[in-house]
Amino acid sequence: MNIFEIIGFVATTLTTACSLPQLIKIIKTRDSKSVSFLMYFMMTIGYALWIIYGVYSSSIQIILGNSIGSLILGTIMTIKLINMIKGVDEREFPLIKKKHPLNMMNIKKADEETKEETKEVTPVEEKTPVVSKDEDISTLVERLKKL
Repeated sequence: MNIFEIIGFVATTLTTACSLPQLIKIIKTRDSKSVSFLMYFMMTIGYALWIIYGVYSSSIQIILGNSIGSLILGTIMTIKLINMIKGVDEREFPLIKKKHPLNMMNIKKADEETKEETKEVTPVEEKTPVVSKDEDISTLVERLKKL
């Protein structure tokens, strides 16, 4: 094994392992808001292309390193996508939205719709606000109990 093969193995190891700290942090904190889905998607495509090149050039080093790297990035992308679908992180793709049970705007809208359906109009109710802070908190507690 010459010096260039050693350099290649070290480079492959470092490149493959560079996403591990991010994956560990996401798993520990369950927070993927600061992770760019688009960046990891593009990196995964790049890894896939490197794997194709490795197969073409019969380089086990390129195939193995990029396969492991794409598994790590695929895991990060999967967690990010799940969080976006759950509504925990809607920043990057606002079209993927789901009502999250703890979102106060959804609670207010649901309460207003319920009140409009069952509401009898009286002059006293028109002067009072539709949703008070006490109602927000009680509704939130009820929704948390359902989880």
